[in-house]
Amino acid sequence: MGSTSNSRRKTVLHKAVIDPIMYIKKKQLGKMREELLQQLKARIEAELPYDELLEDFNRLNQLQAQLNRYTNTVIQK
Repeated sequence: MGSTSNSRRKTVLHKAVIDPIMYIKKKQLGKMREELLQQLKARIEAELPYDELLEDFNRLNQLQAQLNRYTNTVIQK
């Protein structure tokens, strides 16, 4: 009975607290990714160095993929 009760508590905790936080993080990350994409485009058009921004963009994409796997989301807009 103890382990089943613990399992249920963890499930409730995830649904009530952790899952909503992860979805909020995904939204924030999506906004950051869009802003960085705009900065990258501007740098490329102005023929300015953009290597550092590209690295940041790739890191954000990796984080986005991890959050998508955690939240069972395939496509993030």
